[in-house]
Amino acid sequence: YKAYEYNIRNEFIIKHLILNKLVNNDFNILSLLDDLLLLDNKYQKEVNFYLLLLSFIIKLPDKYLIKVKNLSFNDIINDQDSYHLNNFKSLCFAQKFNRAIVETKKIDPPSISLTISKILIYNISKLKDIYNEKIINLIKEQKYQEIIDLIENESYQRPLRENEIKIMQLCHIILDLKSTSKLPNISHSNSHNTFCAIDDKDYKKALEAAKYSVEKHNLKEKNKSIYYLLKDLNYYLDDLDYYNKEISSILNNIESFNEFISKYNIYEYKELIISLLLMTHYKKEDNFNIILPTIISIIKENFYFDYQEYIKLYENEKDPILEYLYLKVLNEANKFNSNIENKKIIDDYIKIHSNTAINIKGYELIYQNKS
Repeated sequence: YKAYEYNIRNEFIIKHLILNKLVNNDFNILSLLDDLLLLDNKYQKEVNFYLLLLSFIIKLPDKYLIKVKNLSFNDIINDQDSYHLNNFKSLCFAQKFNRAIVETKKIDPPSISLTISKILIYNISKLKDIYNEKIINLIKEQKYQEIIDLIENESYQRPLRENEIKIMQLCHIILDLKSTSKLPNISHSNSHNTFCAIDDKDYKKALEAAKYSVEKHNLKEKNKSIYYLLKDLNYYLDDLDYYNKEISSILNNIESFNEFISKYNIYEYKELIISLLLMTHYKKEDNFNIILPTIISIIKENFYFDYQEYIKLYENEKDPILEYLYLKVLNEANKFNSNIENKKIIDDYIKIHSNTAINIKGYELIYQNKS
């Protein structure tokens, strides 16, 4: 310390001061790293590596953060270093810190620089465990938006791992499913890799692959985030698929309509559901994405209806029968509109446009009589 106070700077002194701070859990070493660079530019790659590791532990000032975000692998390795040292750095760059710790045992001879790196990685590993456990707990509490917020916050400080990007992707898909109740496009994947199957939108194959990985590698609870999210996603998909098939059976067998209404005790919504089914029947659609959100919300006693979507459908429609059906759906849905101001706006809209709508009562009676 005395040597440092008297402006005596050399690699030995600076690195021991860094080491002393880290041993005492003090990560305020940025000024010391700057001093190391002032000694000689040959320390640039070493300093880059320390900054990369620090970004996983502390919030870096913008000056350093910009540098870290633009780092490439070549910015941290030296050709003259040993294979194991560069492999160690490669594993850290890929954020495979547990494997990096194992690799340190193969690096010979030991050095103060390696000790500094090991202390930093040890702290990263501890924080990573806390972070992963937090994500697992949020998944179990179905707080998907909080997971997205947490990971996005991390992205401001460091590059995200592919695993984190996939966690966010799955959370977005689940939230979209929950808010819209619309079945996404599902495809078939030939891959047995979890991430590839997710990218291919084959979520059942992805779940199988994730389950296999959990069992094969005997993954700890904190490392099962992708597996748990895929379980949740497939649960929601199966739920929507069930309702989709149930609605399909009503369209193809009108006699079962009353059973459906009785099963869920949704008599007050009967006219609205008939209008939705009429519209779907006339359009000859096998995809019920447009009516699923409303029918599921009725079943789950949490009424939802996208008035603007149906207004847009009406205004873009040229078929007079569909124009009438869209207005009828709007009219029936508006009876359950809890927003008084919006309810009046929709009522006025229907009155203005209903003068041009044709009368197709006979078409409606096909359903009314059978139900």
